[in-house]
Amino acid sequence: MYISRIILPFEERKGLMGKVATFGGCSLYTGAPYFSAISALRVGADISRIFCPTSAASPIKSYSPELIVHPYLIESDESDNEEKITRIVNECIAKLSAWETRITSCALGPGMGINIAMQCTALDFILKLKERQMPLVLDADGIMLALNWPEIFSSYKNCIITPNFVEFKRLQQKFAPEENVDDSDGFSALVSIYKKLNGPTILRKGKIDTIIDEYGIILVDLEERLESLRMKEKEGKCEKMSKLKGNGRRCGGQGDLLTGTLAAFTFWALKIGKSIDSDNDITDKKKSSSDQSDSSISLIPTLSSQLPIEETIKQRPMLYAAIAACTVVRRAAKKTWTQIGRGMLASDIISNLAPAIDEIMEEEERFEQEAKKE
Repeated sequence: MYISRIILPFEERKGLMGKVATFGGCSLYTGAPYFSAISALRVGADISRIFCPTSAASPIKSYSPELIVHPYLIESDESDNEEKITRIVNECIAKLSAWETRITSCALGPGMGINIAMQCTALDFILKLKERQMPLVLDADGIMLALNWPEIFSSYKNCIITPNFVEFKRLQQKFAPEENVDDSDGFSALVSIYKKLNGPTILRKGKIDTIIDEYGIILVDLEERLESLRMKEKEGKCEKMSKLKGNGRRCGGQGDLLTGTLAAFTFWALKIGKSIDSDNDITDKKKSSSDQSDSSISLIPTLSSQLPIEETIKQRPMLYAAIAACTVVRRAAKKTWTQIGRGMLASDIISNLAPAIDEIMEEEERFEQEAKKE
């Protein structure tokens, strides 16, 4: 019941389902922040804002009237000296300060680029979010901030960093140069990076999504598990837990869909976790585990479908949000591949995000009922 556990029931008042911000975009990249922001809306968040440079604002506004676009960021020129860059950053920070308490989670990095003024503004914004332990999803160019200023993310428990293979390779070369990493392993490098950053959950995207938090390494196999059970039910055959093929195409922008979905889910997971009666969770029982040295993290991963039921969302909200987001986006992509095939684009997946949630929740409920009968 991983998806069902973090999906909030709809509230009557606008805003209670989440007010997500996307910080990113630049004169060159306008699609990435759009994909992130629109995904948050499509999975059920109430409000989705984009903080971007003026150069990106008009294109993004033309993509959808549903998004609130704030052209508050400024890109510096290569010829700008340090004094001018400082003035630019201070101007941006002043505009953003009015909104820091009016959002519930943030996706930072999609399409942001590596402009120095944008990076400096982002650093200040992250520090303000960290003070409130606001859920933050750090992706794409935002990961450069963790690469260059890792100390900023220390103790930021409500942050998730989502590197793809190339981005993970950069982190590995910086924080674990002695480790070898490929697309299917790299667990020891993952642990080294996690220990260096000392706080954020890390979701390594790949053929198999891998997540690490203070309790260990998780391989996200829930989507394969659900589809295997669905096939078993449909065909009346014995279940075979073999890996199922995903969609045949990995679209550019698909990672941004995950970023926005995850930004919405992190707020939901924290909100639901706070509502759980402390007498019914195992946070205190697990406290001794969290007090242990990070060196105790096992290199033997756990499958997400095999997590013990007593692992509560209150204890590991970022993990539950990450499992759910990975599962939903994978299912949506598979549905889109079935419908369109090799010509599918990230924009085609967006409309399948909500149906994927509904489909998975129905399956989870049905399988839970069957399990009770047995």
